[in-house]
Amino acid sequence: MSYIKDADEFLQKKNNADEKAGYPPNCNEGYVEKDGKCVPIEKDVASFKYKDPKTGEIYEYKFKGIYKKNGRTLIPTSEK
Repeated sequence: MSYIKDADEFLQKKNNADEKAGYPPNCNEGYVEKDGKCVPIEKDVASFKYKDPKTGEIYEYKFKGIYKKNGRTLIPTSEK
């Protein structure tokens, strides 16, 4: 009987994980599609975008922080 109970618990956890991650190609925030599955974004892949307030140029950094270019403080943005 415990095998059936264990299998049931495993399937419940898997279903909960699927709901959290989403389903390809519409993965939820924080997940990307890889090999037909939604997997968490790796830290190396994640990037933070900052915009120069004067020129409008977009810069990408691996870490959140306060960045300056040409003497101007860059503004965090969600633009692509």
